[in-house]
Amino acid sequence: MGTEGTALFRHLIDGDDEFIRRRVEGIRRLAAELDSTRLSAGLEVPELDVEQGYAAWAPIYDAMPNALIRAEEPLVQAATADLPVGRALDAACGTGRHTAWLAAAGHATTGIDASEAMLEVARERAPGADLNVGDLTDLPVEDGAFDFAICALALTHLQDPTAAISEIARAVRPGGRIVLTDAHPTFVLIQGQALFPTGGGLAFVRNHAHLHSTYLRAFRAAGLSVLECLEAPMEDDFTTGMFAEVAEAAEALWRDIPVTVVWSLRKPG
Repeated sequence: MGTEGTALFRHLIDGDDEFIRRRVEGIRRLAAELDSTRLSAGLEVPELDVEQGYAAWAPIYDAMPNALIRAEEPLVQAATADLPVGRALDAACGTGRHTAWLAAAGHATTGIDASEAMLEVARERAPGADLNVGDLTDLPVEDGAFDFAICALALTHLQDPTAAISEIARAVRPGGRIVLTDAHPTFVLIQGQALFPTGGGLAFVRNHAHLHSTYLRAFRAAGLSVLECLEAPMEDDFTTGMFAEVAEAAEALWRDIPVTVVWSLRKPG
Protein backbone atom coordinates (compact mmCIF):
# COMPACT_ATOMS: atom_id res chain seq x y z
CA MET A 1 0.00 0.00 0.00
CA GLY A 2 2.89 2.33 0.77
CA THR A 3 4.39 1.73 -2.68
CA GLU A 4 1.07 2.40 -4.43
CA GLY A 5 0.45 5.53 -2.35
CA THR A 6 3.94 6.97 -2.76
CA ALA A 7 3.87 6.33 -6.52
CA LEU A 8 0.53 8.14 -6.66
CA PHE A 9 1.87 11.07 -4.65
CA ARG A 10 4.99 11.34 -6.82
CA HIS A 11 3.05 11.40 -10.10
CA LEU A 12 -0.20 13.02 -9.00
CA ILE A 13 0.50 16.06 -11.21
CA ASP A 14 2.27 14.53 -14.23
CA GLY A 15 0.59 11.09 -14.27
CA ASP A 16 -2.18 10.47 -16.80
CA ASP A 17 -5.73 9.62 -15.76
CA GLU A 18 -5.29 5.89 -16.34
CA PHE A 19 -2.15 5.77 -14.19
CA ILE A 20 -3.94 7.63 -11.39
CA ARG A 21 -6.94 5.30 -11.66
CA ARG A 22 -4.77 2.16 -11.37
CA ARG A 23 -2.96 3.53 -8.31
CA VAL A 24 -6.25 4.36 -6.58
CA GLU A 25 -7.62 0.91 -7.45
CA GLY A 26 -4.46 -0.68 -6.07
CA ILE A 27 -4.81 1.20 -2.80
CA ARG A 28 -8.48 0.25 -2.52
CA ARG A 29 -7.69 -3.42 -3.22
CA LEU A 30 -5.02 -3.52 -0.52
CA ALA A 31 -7.23 -1.61 1.92
CA ALA A 32 -9.97 -4.18 1.39
CA GLU A 33 -7.53 -6.91 2.40
CA LEU A 34 -6.63 -5.26 5.70
CA ASP A 35 -8.92 -7.64 7.55
CA SER A 36 -7.28 -10.67 5.94
CA THR A 37 -4.64 -12.63 7.82
CA ARG A 38 -1.99 -11.60 5.30
CA LEU A 39 -2.21 -7.89 6.08
CA SER A 40 -3.76 -7.70 9.53
CA ALA A 41 -1.54 -10.05 11.53
CA GLY A 42 1.33 -7.59 11.74
CA LEU A 43 4.96 -8.46 12.44
CA GLU A 44 7.26 -7.28 15.18
CA VAL A 45 10.54 -6.12 13.59
CA PRO A 46 13.23 -5.52 16.22
CA GLU A 47 16.03 -3.01 15.76
CA LEU A 48 19.52 -4.45 16.24
CA ASP A 49 22.72 -2.49 16.69
CA VAL A 50 25.44 -2.84 14.04
CA GLU A 51 27.32 -5.63 15.81
CA GLN A 52 24.20 -7.67 16.61
CA GLY A 53 22.63 -7.03 13.24
CA TYR A 54 25.56 -8.02 11.10
CA ALA A 55 26.27 -11.07 13.27
CA ALA A 56 22.78 -12.27 12.39
CA TRP A 57 22.97 -11.10 8.77
CA ALA A 58 26.47 -12.40 7.92
CA PRO A 59 25.58 -16.01 6.96
CA ILE A 60 23.09 -14.86 4.30
CA TYR A 61 24.38 -11.38 3.43
CA ASP A 62 26.01 -12.28 0.12
CA ALA A 63 23.11 -14.49 -0.97
CA MET A 64 20.46 -11.78 -0.60
CA PRO A 65 19.61 -9.49 -3.54
CA ASN A 66 20.84 -5.98 -2.72
CA ALA A 67 19.86 -3.01 -4.87
CA LEU A 68 22.56 -0.77 -3.41
CA ILE A 69 25.40 -3.23 -4.04
CA ARG A 70 24.19 -3.88 -7.58
CA ALA A 71 24.17 -0.15 -8.35
CA GLU A 72 27.38 0.64 -6.46
CA GLU A 73 29.90 -2.03 -7.43
CA PRO A 74 30.39 -1.04 -11.10
CA LEU A 75 30.97 2.59 -10.08
CA VAL A 76 33.52 1.62 -7.42
CA GLN A 77 35.43 -0.66 -9.75
CA ALA A 78 35.51 2.05 -12.42
CA ALA A 79 36.71 4.62 -9.87
CA THR A 80 39.55 2.39 -8.69
CA ALA A 81 40.60 0.76 -11.96
CA ASP A 82 43.31 3.35 -12.70
CA LEU A 83 44.97 3.20 -9.28
CA PRO A 84 48.58 2.02 -9.27
CA VAL A 85 49.18 -1.11 -7.22
CA GLY A 86 49.79 -0.15 -3.61
CA ARG A 87 48.54 -0.41 -0.04
CA ALA A 88 44.74 -0.43 0.13
CA LEU A 89 42.41 -0.13 3.12
CA ASP A 90 38.85 -1.43 3.02
CA ALA A 91 37.24 0.23 6.04
CA ALA A 92 34.01 -1.47 7.15
CA CYS A 93 34.88 -4.26 4.72
CA GLY A 94 31.96 -6.50 5.65
CA THR A 95 32.11 -9.83 3.84
CA GLY A 96 35.08 -8.64 1.80
CA ARG A 97 33.47 -8.00 -1.57
CA HIS A 98 35.72 -4.99 -2.28
CA THR A 99 38.62 -6.46 -0.29
CA ALA A 100 38.76 -9.47 -2.59
CA TRP A 101 38.55 -7.32 -5.72
CA LEU A 102 41.37 -5.05 -4.55
CA ALA A 103 43.54 -8.01 -3.56
CA ALA A 104 42.94 -9.65 -6.95
CA ALA A 105 44.08 -6.40 -8.60
CA GLY A 106 47.41 -6.75 -6.80
CA HIS A 107 46.95 -4.33 -3.91
CA ALA A 108 48.31 -5.20 -0.47
CA THR A 109 44.90 -5.05 1.15
CA THR A 110 43.81 -4.55 4.75
CA GLY A 111 40.17 -4.95 5.74
CA ILE A 112 38.67 -3.71 8.99
CA ASP A 113 35.15 -4.31 10.23
CA ALA A 114 33.27 -4.10 13.52
CA SER A 115 31.65 -7.52 12.98
CA GLU A 116 33.70 -10.65 13.56
CA ALA A 117 30.93 -12.66 11.88
CA MET A 118 31.27 -10.63 8.67
CA LEU A 119 35.06 -10.96 8.82
CA GLU A 120 34.77 -14.75 9.00
CA VAL A 121 33.06 -14.65 5.61
CA ALA A 122 35.64 -12.15 4.31
CA ARG A 123 38.53 -14.44 5.31
CA GLU A 124 37.14 -17.16 3.05
CA ARG A 125 36.62 -14.73 0.18
CA ALA A 126 39.96 -12.88 0.50
CA PRO A 127 42.38 -15.29 2.21
CA GLY A 128 45.42 -13.19 1.34
CA ALA A 129 44.14 -9.97 2.92
CA ASP A 130 44.97 -8.70 6.40
CA LEU A 131 41.57 -8.67 8.12
CA ASN A 132 40.97 -7.27 11.60
CA VAL A 133 38.19 -6.16 13.93
CA GLY A 134 38.03 -2.40 14.39
CA ASP A 135 35.78 0.63 14.65
CA LEU A 136 35.32 3.16 11.84
CA THR A 137 35.89 6.02 14.27
CA ASP A 138 39.07 4.49 15.74
CA LEU A 139 40.82 2.47 13.04
CA PRO A 140 43.70 0.29 14.32
CA VAL A 141 46.18 1.58 11.71
CA GLU A 142 49.07 4.05 11.58
CA ASP A 143 48.77 7.55 10.14
CA GLY A 144 49.28 7.61 6.37
CA ALA A 145 49.67 3.84 6.17
CA PHE A 146 47.73 3.45 2.92
CA ASP A 147 47.85 4.75 -0.64
CA PHE A 148 44.12 4.27 -1.08
CA ALA A 149 41.05 3.62 1.06
CA ILE A 150 37.49 2.61 0.43
CA CYS A 151 34.51 2.66 2.77
CA ALA A 152 31.39 1.15 1.24
CA LEU A 153 27.76 1.37 2.37
CA ALA A 154 28.63 1.76 6.05
CA LEU A 155 28.49 5.46 6.95
CA THR A 156 24.69 5.36 6.81
CA HIS A 157 24.73 3.39 10.07
CA LEU A 158 26.40 6.33 11.85
CA GLN A 159 24.30 9.21 13.09
CA ASP A 160 27.12 11.58 12.06
CA PRO A 161 29.79 10.41 9.56
CA THR A 162 32.24 13.24 10.30
CA ALA A 163 34.52 11.42 12.74
CA ALA A 164 34.69 8.30 10.58
CA ILE A 165 35.58 10.31 7.47
CA SER A 166 38.36 12.10 9.34
CA GLU A 167 39.65 8.75 10.61
CA ILE A 168 39.73 7.27 7.10
CA ALA A 169 41.55 10.38 5.88
CA ARG A 170 44.11 9.95 8.69
CA ALA A 171 44.88 6.44 7.47
CA VAL A 172 45.71 7.60 3.92
CA ARG A 173 49.02 9.17 2.94
CA PRO A 174 49.19 12.72 1.54
CA GLY A 175 48.30 12.53 -2.13
CA GLY A 176 46.32 9.34 -1.58
CA ARG A 177 42.82 8.57 -2.84
CA ILE A 178 39.61 7.65 -1.04
CA VAL A 179 36.35 6.26 -2.40
CA LEU A 180 33.32 6.49 -0.11
CA THR A 181 29.97 4.96 -1.01
CA ASP A 182 26.76 5.12 0.93
CA ALA A 183 23.03 4.69 0.77
CA HIS A 184 21.71 7.78 -0.97
CA PRO A 185 19.79 10.05 1.43
CA THR A 186 16.75 10.07 -0.86
CA PHE A 187 16.65 6.28 -0.81
CA VAL A 188 16.98 6.18 2.98
CA LEU A 189 14.20 8.72 3.46
CA ILE A 190 11.83 6.74 1.22
CA GLN A 191 12.78 3.14 1.87
CA GLY A 192 13.96 3.43 5.46
CA GLN A 193 16.04 0.80 7.15
CA ALA A 194 18.36 -2.13 6.41
CA LEU A 195 15.86 -4.98 6.70
CA PHE A 196 16.90 -8.63 6.62
CA PRO A 197 15.43 -12.04 7.53
CA THR A 198 16.38 -13.84 10.72
CA GLY A 199 15.47 -17.26 12.03
CA GLY A 200 12.54 -15.76 13.86
CA GLY A 201 11.25 -13.36 11.21
CA LEU A 202 12.74 -9.98 10.30
CA ALA A 203 15.09 -7.46 11.93
CA PHE A 204 16.72 -4.20 10.89
CA VAL A 205 19.83 -2.11 11.42
CA ARG A 206 19.15 1.62 11.44
CA ASN A 207 20.14 3.76 8.45
CA HIS A 208 20.63 7.51 8.76
CA ALA A 209 20.11 9.86 5.81
CA HIS A 210 23.25 11.95 5.27
CA LEU A 211 22.67 14.93 3.00
CA HIS A 212 25.35 15.91 0.50
CA SER A 213 25.93 19.07 2.54
CA THR A 214 26.81 16.85 5.52
CA TYR A 215 29.38 14.98 3.46
CA LEU A 216 30.88 18.19 2.10
CA ARG A 217 31.31 19.65 5.58
CA ALA A 218 32.92 16.41 6.73
CA PHE A 219 35.28 16.37 3.74
CA ARG A 220 36.33 19.94 4.46
CA ALA A 221 36.93 19.11 8.13
CA ALA A 222 39.09 16.14 7.08
CA GLY A 223 41.04 18.20 4.54
CA LEU A 224 39.81 16.20 1.55
CA SER A 225 39.09 17.46 -1.95
CA VAL A 226 36.25 16.06 -4.07
CA LEU A 227 37.24 14.61 -7.44
CA GLU A 228 33.84 13.25 -8.45
CA CYS A 229 30.38 12.46 -7.10
CA LEU A 230 28.25 9.81 -8.82
CA GLU A 231 24.66 8.82 -8.04
CA ALA A 232 23.08 5.62 -9.31
CA PRO A 233 19.38 4.62 -9.45
CA MET A 234 17.96 1.21 -8.75
CA GLU A 235 17.94 -0.95 -11.87
CA ASP A 236 14.48 -1.43 -13.38
CA ASP A 237 14.42 -5.23 -13.30
CA PHE A 238 15.48 -5.20 -9.64
CA THR A 239 12.72 -2.73 -8.80
CA THR A 240 9.92 -4.72 -10.40
CA GLY A 241 11.28 -8.02 -9.08
CA MET A 242 11.51 -6.83 -5.48
CA PHE A 243 7.99 -5.38 -5.59
CA ALA A 244 6.44 -7.92 -7.96
CA GLU A 245 2.93 -7.59 -6.55
CA VAL A 246 2.89 -3.84 -7.27
CA ALA A 247 5.46 -3.78 -10.08
CA GLU A 248 3.98 -0.88 -12.07
CA ALA A 249 3.72 1.31 -8.97
CA ALA A 250 7.24 0.37 -7.87
CA GLU A 251 8.71 1.27 -11.25
CA ALA A 252 6.91 4.61 -11.20
CA LEU A 253 8.01 5.28 -7.63
CA TRP A 254 11.71 4.46 -8.03
CA ARG A 255 12.29 5.63 -11.61
CA ASP A 256 15.44 7.83 -11.71
CA ILE A 257 15.65 8.05 -7.90
CA PRO A 258 19.27 7.40 -6.81
CA VAL A 259 19.82 4.63 -4.29
CA THR A 260 23.56 5.01 -3.80
CA VAL A 261 26.14 7.80 -3.87
CA VAL A 262 29.84 7.33 -4.69
CA TRP A 263 32.39 9.99 -3.71
CA SER A 264 35.91 10.00 -5.16
CA LEU A 265 38.25 12.05 -2.97
CA ARG A 266 41.88 13.03 -2.71
CA LYS A 267 43.98 13.86 0.31
CA PRO A 268 46.17 16.85 -0.63
CA GLY A 269 49.91 16.51 -0.48
